[in-house]
Parts: sequence; structure tokens; C-alpha cells
Amino acid sequence: MVVHLCEILLCSAMIKSLFWNARGVDNTLTIARLQKLKCMCHISLIALCEPLVGREHLDIVRRKLGFPFGVSNVESRIWIFFDAEYECDIAVASPQFLAVKITYSYFRCPFITTFVHAPCALEEREQLWQQLLRVSQMGVLTIFLGDFNVITSAKEKQGGWPFRFVEVESFLNFTEEAALTDLGFSGPKFTWCNNRRGRARIWKCLDRALVNQMWLDLAVNTSVTHLLRVASDHSPLLVTCSFAIGSGPPSFRFLEAVKDALRLWNKEVFGNVFDCVREREERVLSLEGSLETNPIEEGERLLTQVQCDLKAALLQEARYWRQKTCVRWLKEGDANIRFFHAQFKQRCVHSYIHRIKDMNDIWVDDRSQIESMAIEYFSEILVQQAQVPVDHSLLDIIPSVVSEQDNETLQQLPTEDEIQRVVFQLNGDNCSGLMGLPALSLLRVGML
Repeated sequence: MVVHLCEILLCSAMIKSLFWNARGVDNTLTIARLQKLKCMCHISLIALCEPLVGREHLDIVRRKLGFPFGVSNVESRIWIFFDAEYECDIAVASPQFLAVKITYSYFRCPFITTFVHAPCALEEREQLWQQLLRVSQMGVLTIFLGDFNVITSAKEKQGGWPFRFVEVESFLNFTEEAALTDLGFSGPKFTWCNNRRGRARIWKCLDRALVNQMWLDLAVNTSVTHLLRVASDHSPLLVTCSFAIGSGPPSFRFLEAVKDALRLWNKEVFGNVFDCVREREERVLSLEGSLETNPIEEGERLLTQVQCDLKAALLQEARYWRQKTCVRWLKEGDANIRFFHAQFKQRCVHSYIHRIKDMNDIWVDDRSQIESMAIEYFSEILVQQAQVPVDHSLLDIIPSVVSEQDNETLQQLPTEDEIQRVVFQLNGDNCSGLMGLPALSLLRVGML
């Protein structure tokens, strides 16, 4: 089904929904927390998992929160409350997730929102990923939101045993096969804590939001905010969707200093992927040799951590080569066009500015206020005059890295032999230049 943007978006709007693994709703603190969030954030849809009470309490909680409608799965593990502007029909229900077909007044087509509460056992989660994969193949706009009970990297955990890649491999395979994109987040880094003290305390990022490619095709700016943990060991997720007709405001261009920093990051982090694999392989061999002669528990834990790092580096290397083959679009054709489009959409999702702090250190999420603050900030930078006299003699303190001879060499025009050598080192399958032809075509017709 092909859906045109002009047929979906009718007017500007913003909707806010909340997902929370509340770990019980039969207490005053949880209800008070939900009432305050609903009023403060203007939430029109709330999804709760683990209410820890039967379905007979659903209407009681619904009335306390001020919602006209509410649904749940049969097992009463996931509850959904929503305003009258929504029409929610259960599409697929199971003990671990509830897929709801939502018709919203500002859309001309429905979309699927799947609220997830994944089990702790790895085998049960693998079965859940297969069920969610079938939901993602329904061919409609889809967003997955909830407690997936899995972390995707060591950065999403603090404390406890080292990160084990085997626990996340099936989840990553599911997201890749379903072509899902993680929307990222703002706010606290972790969404769950075991609330223990000292070295026994563990933090994890278990809750997240994923969308399919059809969702990215829309002019819908979707943000996820991790709220503070109160009355539960999980943080509530505030999901904000802002709809706007036409293209949004022009992107802000970063300063040259930011570009230099990104180039340095690309060189030092991503560019050294092969060195990283080699170094971690050597580290594993060294630790294994040490354990053979002196087996200790701390050494075994360190070996497990380094082995996980090696697996992650090997996967990164594999993804690198897979993407390198994808950019050969002259050979791969349309498949690579989809690859580029998917990459572009993901960059747009993660680079969009959802909120910003003002001079009083208060978060602002209104689009017009964000634009005004950004324009005012950069205008002051560009028009301000230097207030402090510059002592040019301080430049003598800076060491000279480029010699006079190197400087003269850099300013010389390249010779024809140098130009030819550089051109013949180009990848012939790279994308076309200004004349619309790749380097290989130019070489074949004798233009170089």
C-alpha cells in the first residue's frame, strides 16, 4: 500500500504518550505519579505493564487517571488508557505484548503501536522476537515501545556481571530483519535499577522505542524522553510525536570546529576498526595464557569481558565490509538505493533537535521557541565585536608544526603526473562527479 504524505498529514499537531513498567498500580504513589505526569506533560495515551492486579481494577484506575477508554490483554499484564481522539483496536495480543491498531484524528490511515513487556528468560525472548517480526511484516506504520529486557551493548549497563553478546544476538537479528530503527532518547542514561546499595547496584537501559521504515518516511518528528524513576524500578518513557505539513525548518549548520571534531572521531574510532580487532585478539590470547598458569576468578571475569569486546569488534568489522559493498551502487543497483535512503532517514531521526535549554536552564520543546532561541544565539555570535584586545605576541608561544619548506610545498600547484597518479587511485565505481560520470567511465573514454 502506497501512502502519500499529503494524504496522511492534515494539520500541525503534537501528541504525547507514556509507557511505564509500573510494577504495580494498587498504591497511592503510583497513581499520584501518573496523574501528575498526565497533567504536566499533556499525555493523551498511557500504557502500563505489570499492573500486578486483575482486570477488574482496570476501570478503577482508568477513572482515577481521567481517561474515557481502556483496554488490556487477556493476562492483564499490559493496560492501555487513551482519550476519545483515539480509536484503538487490538490487532495481536499475547502475554508479552499488545499490538494495537490506532486511528488518530490527524491521520487518514491507522498505525500499529506494539507495547512490549519481554520476559527475563532468553529462550522466551527469542520466541517473542519471532512474534514481533510477524507484526512488523503487516505492511503498515509501526512503532514498538516498551520494556525489551535486553541491552544492546556494554554501554547500556553499569555494575554486575560483564555484558554477554549471546543475550542480545537474537534481538539484533530481529531488528535488522525487520528494518527497525532505535529512536534514541534524552534524559537519564539508564531506565532500570535494582535499587541495591554499593557494589551490588546495577543499572541498565532496558526500555526503548523502535520504528519501521514507513514511520521514518513520514514527516513525523518522534522523540523519547527517559523520565525520573519514582515508585518503580523502571523509568517512564515519554514519547512525543510532532506532525507538521511540508518540510521543517532549515537545518542548523555546525561550525568548522565541530566538523574537525567529527573527522577526528571518525579517524580514531571508526577508522581503527581493524586495529581494534587485532588488539582484542592479542588481549584474549594473553589472558587465556595467564589463566592456564594462574586460574583466578577475577581473570575469568576479565576474559569474558574482553571476549565480548572482541565479538562486538568482529561484528563491527563485518558491518563495515557489508556497507562498503553496499556503496557500490553501480553494481548493486536498486538495493543500494534503499540502503542510502535508510541511512539518511536514520540520521534525520537522531539529528533532529527535540528540545533545548534556555538561559534559565529550563527545557523548551516548542518548535517556534527553539527556532527563535537558535537564531538569537547564533546572531549574537556572528555580530558581536571583539571586546578584549588581542595580544598577537601570544602567537609566538604556539609551536610551529609546519616548516617554511613544507608550507611552500603545500602551496605549489600539482604536476600532471601527480594528478594522474591520484586519479588512477580513485575507485572506479564511486558515485558520479560534476559531469555525471564516475571515474571509471572517464578513464575508459580517454578524458584523463
